[in-house]
Amino acid sequence: MLVTALVSGLSLGSIYGLIALGFTLTFAVSGTVNFAQGSSVMSGAVICHALTMGAHWPMIAAVPVALSACAIWGMVVERIAVRPFVTRGTNSWLNGDRGARHRA
Repeated sequence: MLVTALVSGLSLGSIYGLIALGFTLTFAVSGTVNFAQGSSVMSGAVICHALTMGAHWPMIAAVPVALSACAIWGMVVERIAVRPFVTRGTNSWLNGDRGARHRA
């Protein structure tokens, strides 16, 4: 039981670490924070689970498909939701409407 808890804790901690590394890398490279990253991680897990359990794909085939789908989704989100604000040099997308009202 202790070994199971240790393996589970280490794997979950590794996943959290990778997600945090992704946030850090995104911020260091582009100077923006992409909060859609968490939904991308969950989408990848759901796609992989659906392919392995629902469509009975082998895991070795489902993982690259899920990674590719998440990569494409990330590019779409970056082009539509992040890049317009980065080119304008604003981060008002982080706080929505409130930023404009507080500055006035």
